[in-house]
Amino acid sequence: QMPAIFTQQNAREEGMNEERCQRELERLQAAAREKNTVVVYAWTQNGVEPIIYEFQDGFKLPSFYFTLSVLQKLCMTSEDPDIPTPARIAPIQRYNRALDTWTQFDVGHMVTLHERNAGILFVRDARVRECVDFDRHLHRLTRPVSANLMTDLTSERKYVRAASLARCSTRASAELVFS
Repeated sequence: QMPAIFTQQNAREEGMNEERCQRELERLQAAAREKNTVVVYAWTQNGVEPIIYEFQDGFKLPSFYFTLSVLQKLCMTSEDPDIPTPARIAPIQRYNRALDTWTQFDVGHMVTLHERNAGILFVRDARVRECVDFDRHLHRLTRPVSANLMTDLTSERKYVRAASLARCSTRASAELVFS
């Protein structure tokens, strides 16, 4: 029979290993949840800033579904109980970057997010014609992003060189104007 000191130590080590495994599992789940994020900009009225909502639950990338609960969070539904459910939903459009236009969709519509979308979607009530700051938000999505230094040094060098040349040409043109 083993002395009690060995069995106690073994139990303590098992407990520590279990805690370590649990912490690692929680860390991995948090990292996966962080990656599984979609940001939706929703314009519900003319001339008003968009509602910006970050979603992490209820879908698995690359597929995102516009469910009734998602549309409610984006204020795209009426709260009036006298109106039947299908009529409570405003006619909705999303900006389709591939077509470069707004397209109408129904509840349950699924969008496949691509790398170029960066987890960002634009929607509006179909009656909204003036989407405040839409061009600014779209530009932020389409501007080139600095390459990853660890995985793509060549692209990083090209990006830095292009940014440097652009900065130099801006200064040169400013100096010509002021001289």
